Amino acid sequence: MRKLGKDILAGDARRDIGAEVLQAIRDIKAGKTGRVFRLDVTQSTEASLKQRPSLTRG
Repeated sequence: MRKLGKDILAGDARRDIGAEVLQAIRDIKAGKTGRVFRLDVTQSTEASLKQRPSLTRG
């Protein structure tokens, strides 16, 4: 059952977003990660990235 807009806003008003973000940062630094997404890079994408190194992180 979907929450009504007023219910969502009321729940958000009780949240401490700053504390949630700080805890998330602490979790990441401690190596506690949630979802990890991995994707396969095709050969053509890999070749394209080698030609344009500005697109890669490093």
